[in-house]
Amino acid sequence: MRIPQLFFVTNNKQKLQNQKAQKQKLKNTIAIVLQLFKYALPYWSQWLGLLLLSLIMIGVSLVDPLILRFLIDNVLIGHSYTLLGTVIIVFLFAKILALILIYIYGVSYEKFFQKILIHLRNDVFQHLEYKQIHFFKKRQVGDLLRLLTSDINAVRQILSVAEKVVVNTLRLSFILIIIMTLNWSITLLLLVVIPLYAWVQFTYIRRLRLQAKDVVATDIKLLSFLEERLSNILLIKLFSKEAHELSTETRLARNWVKRSIKLMSLILLIVVLIGSISAITAVAVLWLGGTAVIMGSITIGTLIATYTYAIQMFEPVAGLVSLPSSLQESLISAQRIFDILETEAEPMGGTSPVKHLRGDIKFSHVSFAYPENPHKLVLDNVSFHIKAGESVGLVGDSGSGKSTIFLLLLRLYVPTKGKIFLDGIPIEKFPLSFLRKHIGIAPQTHLLFPGTIRENITYAAPRASQMEIYRATTLAGIHQKIHSLPLKYQTLIGSAGGRLSEGEKQRLSLARVFLRSPDFFIFDEPTAALDSKNEVLIKHAMESVSGEQTSIIISHRLSAIEYVDRILVLDSGRLIEQGPHDALMKVQGKFFAMHAQQFPREAKSDTI
Repeated sequence: MRIPQLFFVTNNKQKLQNQKAQKQKLKNTIAIVLQLFKYALPYWSQWLGLLLLSLIMIGVSLVDPLILRFLIDNVLIGHSYTLLGTVIIVFLFAKILALILIYIYGVSYEKFFQKILIHLRNDVFQHLEYKQIHFFKKRQVGDLLRLLTSDINAVRQILSVAEKVVVNTLRLSFILIIIMTLNWSITLLLLVVIPLYAWVQFTYIRRLRLQAKDVVATDIKLLSFLEERLSNILLIKLFSKEAHELSTETRLARNWVKRSIKLMSLILLIVVLIGSISAITAVAVLWLGGTAVIMGSITIGTLIATYTYAIQMFEPVAGLVSLPSSLQESLISAQRIFDILETEAEPMGGTSPVKHLRGDIKFSHVSFAYPENPHKLVLDNVSFHIKAGESVGLVGDSGSGKSTIFLLLLRLYVPTKGKIFLDGIPIEKFPLSFLRKHIGIAPQTHLLFPGTIRENITYAAPRASQMEIYRATTLAGIHQKIHSLPLKYQTLIGSAGGRLSEGEKQRLSLARVFLRSPDFFIFDEPTAALDSKNEVLIKHAMESVSGEQTSIIISHRLSAIEYVDRILVLDSGRLIEQGPHDALMKVQGKFFAMHAQQFPREAKSDTI
């Protein structure tokens, strides 16, 4: 029967694809190793010192069996009392020296690697800080935490691989050479056992790594679940979902436990198999060595030394065999790290063309869609001009694009189309740090750290004086509340400000913005969580800090923007109306309808 030629063509293509994939994998591995070794290069002298120290440790560790051989054959059997004390002292010195070297090596090794890992972790954390904001919407917090912890620690395996190869190869070679000088027949036995031992360990370690990856994946899922639920514990309580969330946590935990037990079972199986090979080898060595002792070809001391070396032999073999698999796992961690380091960061911009902003803002035909949903425009051909010193209200239904305006002004996102100008200068000309320093933003969500009230207020202005802090908190209407607390400004607010009410969190966020004294202000729903009394206080505060400065107030509550010079009305991403309050009321368009909905009595009286 003839095999179709197509079979050979397809098979050859598959082989070529596999070869290309292997070559690409090798190139990627080399690239990762080279990138990682750049972090070790500044410490090359310490690295070389560790290698030399490990070689000395090999020599010291291999002396023990030879001392025992001499002790048995020349001292004990020879009844040489004069040599006994000397040999014991030498043996004790060798042991103490070995322990001292282990301590020095361990401390030096840890210092060396921690310097590299700290440098690497700092780089990763810095890159994460400067990632574009949409990056964090695509990544789970648990995954990023693992990146900064477990993945960073895993790459030390790559850095130590060269040393381990050299050390384990030399140690194994020295052991075999010594055994060969003691008994060549046992050397032949070990040369047969070593490949079998290596094959068993390599085969099962590969399975072990795959199982370990599975455990890691389930661990990340469980960590992410716990982080998300604990961060939203109030939501769980509001809807009485404790039992449901416990059920989900139990399912995820059981899945993790199941896979962990499977991993442990595989580990124990490897221990049993390897232990069996080691035990059989030990018995074989004792049999061959014992026979040689009875026949008088070797001494009892030589048998003990040979047996000791044979047992020691398995350690460097295991070290060499485990390197490819453990290195592969470390390479995966390193690849994750360098993927972060290589992804695009926020465009930082150059030197600022001005020292301060007047607050002249112009949007020219700006359209924008979020990267995760590029086909849905959040802003559609929006154009407006806010003059320096003008106070402007930004209103519209939820999802109309109001908050997107300030995200673009802070360059947390870049417009899909159109241009944004500040003081007549394209916004991309300004460095990010300059923009975010000179624009005061009070976001709708309360961004608070679990520290003290003072630490949260002074986060953006750590050198502020006590009087400046008092002024900012008084403007925000929270100074008296803080002073009523037992620890006043040193009061801990808890995770996400959990010890404060929503209104207090809002006013604390406003105080932080007021303290910074920016060139102009953006308030996103500044009165959303306030009662009518505090709303009046905040409105007066916003009016007083605005003064001649530009201020933008984004709000659903129209009462919060009564004092502004002009109102911009957004609807489904389009700017449909703009003008002073009274002028928009006369138009009786979208703004009029919103006003009528929020103030039905006024609307009714206007129509009578």
